[in-house]
Amino acid sequence: MASIERTAYPRFKRNLTKKELHQIYTPTIEEIQFVYSFARGSEFLLKAMVLLKAFQKLGYFPKGSSIPKGIIEHIRDCLSLSQDTPLDIQPSRVTRKYQQKIRNRRKCCYWYGSCCVKKCWGW
Repeated sequence: MASIERTAYPRFKRNLTKKELHQIYTPTIEEIQFVYSFARGSEFLLKAMVLLKAFQKLGYFPKGSSIPKGIIEHIRDCLSLSQDTPLDIQPSRVTRKYQQKIRNRRKCCYWYGSCCVKKCWGW
């Protein structure tokens, strides 16, 4: 049986190595500039970058509770944010706005009714 990370519905790995964290979840200069272009404040910068990196990896936006703490801590460290910077990815107007900006960056459409959606994989 295939591991859960290799199924048609991708999920986060349970145990990430430091190498995997660095290779997959370390933001590039371009990604940091993109997030800084619309997110203001440490809490919102963290939210936007976690959403971006999760979408890159999974191809969809996961629930906040499914994102491993190690990934959040790694991104928080990469952005030089305080360890007490909270992450709130509950459904909200701000979260939807950030998700739409990330989709637009990848030229993805959102599933809506019977509308055709462009494939969003492959950064």
